[in-house]
Amino acid sequence: MIKAILFDVGGVLIEEPTKRRYKLLAKAAKLEKSEVKQRIKKYIKLFSTGKISKKEFVKSCAKELNIPEKTFERIWIGVRKDCKVKKLMLKLAKKLKQNYTIAIISNSNPLDSKISTNQKIYEIFRPNLFLSERMGLAKPSKKFYRSVLKKLGVKPFQALLIDDKQRNVKAAKEIGMKAIHYTNFLELKKQLRKLLS
Repeated sequence: MIKAILFDVGGVLIEEPTKRRYKLLAKAAKLEKSEVKQRIKKYIKLFSTGKISKKEFVKSCAKELNIPEKTFERIWIGVRKDCKVKKLMLKLAKKLKQNYTIAIISNSNPLDSKISTNQKIYEIFRPNLFLSERMGLAKPSKKFYRSVLKKLGVKPFQALLIDDKQRNVKAAKEIGMKAIHYTNFLELKKQLRKLLS
């Protein structure tokens, strides 16, 4: 029986910012998107797990892309601010909260988390906010999932993950969790009916 439902943020509760970020950074740096991704992915991982500061993150990425720090920061923050909140998803989470423990499990960073806080995305999930930047671990790490389950006091088979990344869904299933690969709201509702009935 499911006791806890864990929600990803980017691509599930808000529009996914990553592709647009790479597109705009590629344009600013006059590089291919794949090249941008390759050059900055290690800094994103370090920043998302709390290993480097905001200042180090911005400075390192701007240097790798050979663009001004202000340009990098403007694009990074601007794209995230423009991401629409999926209100139907928040409404659904609120409804599910009546019968289940709900939580956020997200690969996040201090810049994005600040915006999510301002947009009141975290409100209904408090105190169950499991952010990679605070936990020093990121999805699809099984250690991350196990740590979250332990804090929530549930076994893997009692937890359901909703995530838009297939690799995160796969890792959750490998440790015995239930997981839904989020593609759209109607499909999610259909899958939830099956799993929660």
